[in-house]
Amino acid sequence: MMELVLASNSPVRARLLSAAGIRFTVKAPDVDEAQVKGAMSGAAARQVAIALSTLKARCASADLEGWVIGADQTLEIDGVMLSKPGEKTAVATQLRLLQGREHRLHAAVSLARQGRMTWRTCRTARLRMRSLSQDDIAGYVERCGETVRHSVGGYHFEEEGIHLFDRVVGDYHAILGLPLLPLISALRRFGAIGS
Repeated sequence: MMELVLASNSPVRARLLSAAGIRFTVKAPDVDEAQVKGAMSGAAARQVAIALSTLKARCASADLEGWVIGADQTLEIDGVMLSKPGEKTAVATQLRLLQGREHRLHAAVSLARQGRMTWRTCRTARLRMRSLSQDDIAGYVERCGETVRHSVGGYHFEEEGIHLFDRVVGDYHAILGLPLLPLISALRRFGAIGS
């Protein structure tokens, strides 16, 4: 069986693959996401997620024999793409924007081998954050702000962030940033994992 590589430093994506019994190594490529997003200014958030997952897979696979998984996730609200908050104070600002409203998470995953794209897909989930008071937001940021500042939504849905929501439509794994079922199906089809 050929080497399987995850082109991502995301601990959540790594946990999902490990929990599914998939053996892999991690090799995150040096991709300037801000530059790609800048070059794609005005593009749909879904297209940006696909482009970034494709670029990551292709870059990481350029000098490898095995299969490389690239993944990316974007968040869109009212047609506007949001970025990771980056700092704890920005988490509160982002949660104030999202609270009481629906947003979309676009999770793209790609497979490449020797620099060539083989397969990709993108799944979209719709999440409605419940109405939150300033105290709710301040409490969440105090407890979780440091750990979620590099999460596209400013929350970890798989942890305490679940309490922020009252309605979700879509694939749980896509919400976490890796559409696992279609990925596993593709890996099987290409012989990258056993059946």
